[in-house]
Amino acid sequence: MRGMWKKLRKKLMVISVFLLLTAVIGILPAKTAQAAAPKIQKNIQFRLYKANKRNLIIPIKNASGGKITKLNNSKPSIAKVSVYQKNSLLVDIRSAGSTKVSFSYKGKKLSTKITIKKWENPCKEFTIGSKNYAKYFEKSERYSLNKQSKTINAKVKITPKKGWKLLKIEAQAADTIRSKKVKNHSKVKFSIDMTGTAIYAHFKNNKTGERETVALWRSSTPWASENGYREWIDQRRRTHSVW
Repeated sequence: MRGMWKKLRKKLMVISVFLLLTAVIGILPAKTAQAAAPKIQKNIQFRLYKANKRNLIIPIKNASGGKITKLNNSKPSIAKVSVYQKNSLLVDIRSAGSTKVSFSYKGKKLSTKITIKKWENPCKEFTIGSKNYAKYFEKSERYSLNKQSKTINAKVKITPKKGWKLLKIEAQAADTIRSKKVKNHSKVKFSIDMTGTAIYAHFKNNKTGERETVALWRSSTPWASENGYREWIDQRRRTHSVW
């Protein structure tokens, strides 16, 4: 009888341990998710503007708890690159050209190619109504025409500079999601509701095939009219928005 009790007790202990392990395993996730590896965009393009030189920041994606070490920059004359807050790169634009930047982050070697492209105005004429705004695009590809007091219907006339081809013209109002094509020398309604109406002119360089877009916003916002400057150029996305 005593021997049978010992055997039964051992079986009960085995069953109890099995049930406990089953419960614990049920609580734990089926598979522990691995943290995403740190990475950086392989090719990054910045603008070089005549009147606007800035320090720009490139963050390391999936950065967590580490810091950038062993930073190397092939051409500091193009862009001076330094570490910003341990997990980002600070880029001081110097001149047009390309430089390769490599570094280590949490034991992983990363690199990116930074290209600095000088802004070139492809637009000879950008007329809305009776005024030509082409000169404003010598500074940058974006111009905000603010403090406008009324909605107008005005003819749009756009002419490319020599060596450039005008591909298409689009208009977009702030209350619409999509832009619509506009015929050159045709009238466009420029609403001043919300952030107003934008005109986009798309160009192509006949020699290099490079594409550029200039845009003018016309709105009633109370700030002074001014040029806008892009942080960087994403060649994959050709979409735009008035926001």
